[in-house]
Amino acid sequence: MADLVVKGRGKLECRPVLPGATVCQLPLEARDDRIGYVVVQVDKRAREATLLGYAQTAADGAIDLGKLRLIASLIPYLFCNYHYS
Repeated sequence: MADLVVKGRGKLECRPVLPGATVCQLPLEARDDRIGYVVVQVDKRAREATLLGYAQTAADGAIDLGKLRLIASLIPYLFCNYHYS
């Protein structure tokens, strides 16, 4: 889908899933050099999207949606030990 560059940290990948999905598959190009993955549930019929959570890593190119971390803990994860310049 897309990646977001977080200054001083690296790339955060955003990945879509459909309602009812239990796993988010990652394409090869999204598996390297990422500091994490944000999973977004996209409901085209309702024309809405929901941030489901994030994962720091993805084993075997997939993310188990039942093991996502809370989106509220993403900002502290991204900026823990970050030094502003």
